[in-house]
Amino acid sequence: MKPSCLPPLAFLTLAFPALAFPALALLVLAGCASASKSLSRHDFGPPPEKARERARSFAISTLNTPESAIVEFGDLAKAVMEAGRYRGEKTYYGWVQSLSIAVKNEHGERAAPKRWHIMFFEDGTLGNVTDMVASGMVKKIAVPAARPG
Repeated sequence: MKPSCLPPLAFLTLAFPALAFPALALLVLAGCASASKSLSRHDFGPPPEKARERARSFAISTLNTPESAIVEFGDLAKAVMEAGRYRGEKTYYGWVQSLSIAVKNEHGERAAPKRWHIMFFEDGTLGNVTDMVASGMVKKIAVPAARPG
């Protein structure tokens, strides 16, 4: 490939290999700085009312034996969901309530608790984003001092 066909950064790193790592580090840091600036400017609004109660109701409505559910609550945090190319490159903002739910299995024994993450979106809808938190698509960015009921 001719040097004129290379992107400017690639040409520089070929011409001056010692500059490759510092140049890459600067690009990464610049991206991180711009991301945190845009997040700090976004208004997430107040924490959702009755977040624990609403998250519990939403989660246990999907269980086979909701009457046996034992729920323990974790943090309520601001969150950002990067939907990616499959959902139009949209970024969603909201709040995530973490909780653990243990239910009885088909033998009547209490199963190990499973971690859940329920997201309250800006439009008032709720969604189970547990797998997205684990994969990094949903990032919790702050935990408020007081957690509403």
